[in-house]
Amino acid sequence: MNEPHKNPIPGLHIFFLWLLVTLIYLAASYISFTVMAEDSYISFRYAENIAAGYGPVFNAGGEAVEGFSNPLWVGILAVVSKMQVDVPMGARYIGVFFAAMCILELMLIGSKYSQSGVQIFLLGTIAAIYPPLLFWGQGGLENGLYLYLMLGGVRRLIDEIDNGDLIPISAIFFMLLALTRPEGVMFYVLALGIFIYSQSKVKSKRVSSRIAFYIVAILPFFVYLVWRESTFGEFVPNTFYAKVNNGLRHKAGVGFLYWLGWLLNVRLVVALAFYFMFERTYSRRFTPLSIKIFDIFVFFQWLFILYAGGDIHPYDRFTLPIYLLLLVYMVGLISQHRKSGFLNFVTVVVLATFLAANAIYHYPADDNYPGRGLYPDNALINNAAGLMRGGYSPDEIRNGYFSPRYDALDIVGMDLKDDPSVPEGLLATDQCGKIPYRSGRPTLDLFGLNDPVVARIIHSNQTWDKYATEILNRQPETFVVFYRDGGLISRYYLENTVLSKPFLDRYQPDVLYEITYHYTDIKNNEQTFTHELLRFGIAPDSDLYGTPLSDSEIEWLRTYQPITYVGGISIGRIVVDLLDEESADVRTFDVYLN
Repeated sequence: MNEPHKNPIPGLHIFFLWLLVTLIYLAASYISFTVMAEDSYISFRYAENIAAGYGPVFNAGGEAVEGFSNPLWVGILAVVSKMQVDVPMGARYIGVFFAAMCILELMLIGSKYSQSGVQIFLLGTIAAIYPPLLFWGQGGLENGLYLYLMLGGVRRLIDEIDNGDLIPISAIFFMLLALTRPEGVMFYVLALGIFIYSQSKVKSKRVSSRIAFYIVAILPFFVYLVWRESTFGEFVPNTFYAKVNNGLRHKAGVGFLYWLGWLLNVRLVVALAFYFMFERTYSRRFTPLSIKIFDIFVFFQWLFILYAGGDIHPYDRFTLPIYLLLLVYMVGLISQHRKSGFLNFVTVVVLATFLAANAIYHYPADDNYPGRGLYPDNALINNAAGLMRGGYSPDEIRNGYFSPRYDALDIVGMDLKDDPSVPEGLLATDQCGKIPYRSGRPTLDLFGLNDPVVARIIHSNQTWDKYATEILNRQPETFVVFYRDGGLISRYYLENTVLSKPFLDRYQPDVLYEITYHYTDIKNNEQTFTHELLRFGIAPDSDLYGTPLSDSEIEWLRTYQPITYVGGISIGRIVVDLLDEESADVRTFDVYLN
């Protein structure tokens, strides 16, 4: 990409183009909406407790634990709750708004390197109907806000470097980005470093400008860190610990596979983008720092993906910023070859082909693999950039968390709230989003999201008996454990606890939830798939519940040989089979998708 055009497209022209793109984005969002993301309900619960005056706590009246990693988003939703607006619905609309604003920032960045209104319109439209942006923009999490702040910060940082500005307005965007997601801190520090480096080339050294810089760029974030330490007593969010730590080497390997899978899926965009980077380097043209910012941000987002070990969520949440920045490289074809009418034509054809692929492509249901989740057949497309591949495979689509507007976790949460036999005491579950939110019960997350002690046991890979002892000594009155398709994901700590003698001496199978989805695929074939959730209650004849574990029980846990897999079968399957032999109440629900 060359330097920005001296005569860019007028701002009013871009604004009207963006309005057209926004209409497309809103229509695509409405058509493709499935369900709010499970993790978003954690933010909803924190926000409602803050608005109700309890402070940043998961359980009303409980300990302040930073079980969220998006403080700015939680704060925004707390204001929504204070205004007596339905928080899930408010989160969806606000997320869509910021995603639309992110598209505007993308188009404004693209307009720096292309004078073609048609290309800028196609650039915005491709982003507008990209499925990950459609899903995460209205999924209830902070992704739309995060993308807006990142692209808005990048655009302003480019302007500040090109214009030699002394006070970085971009720092406000990156500071807010650092409050939106943990990796935002990395980009915040990175942007400050880039700005300070660029200012070292500026002759003006006014002290007042330097003071203003530090006040605007650093002081507010420092105040936040002080508040955070005084409130939670922790340097990092508890979410850092509430997951198994398999070591950096393992996470980097998984992160690389996550990244590689995404590259293969968007191979055409990546091929074009990296061609532009190679061509720019090969030609040895001078590249200003403002252009290198794209390379720097793509590289550091990639490093974050390696460190985090990818992302368990569907639809490329972590690669969204990279994809949008690479789209700008595609527009860079024009900036490199402005005088070539043929290449202008080729670029428009390529962008239009991407647009057509998005608009018409559906992935039909697989008769042999009805799946564990569903992205509705009336969604606009599957994958915008999977042009050479045909979108996601059935496994990739249906291993996600896609389901109707009320999915299995919503149903179980509402049943717990309405069931008079369920005690009002502590609920323990491995799904700490929709079930606690819908049930309204005080909740212990079985992976330690809202409990630092449990989180550190898992994160530090301590022996499973310490985990079981800690959980059972909390004396939950109800357990709810989630399995997909009758017991898939093996949870080493949790499932061995459920199978242990001290647990079964205190609890018994209470309810087996079977939620069956019915839908008609694009071939007009009837399809079904089932989610199962298990509920345990206090055993009526137990004389041990209410007492801490005895020394003999702790010794039993210490010497017990934990199960991992038996004959290739997940121990989750063993738990389900065990329950099938019991007299648990089976509650069935049928959900019809179309």
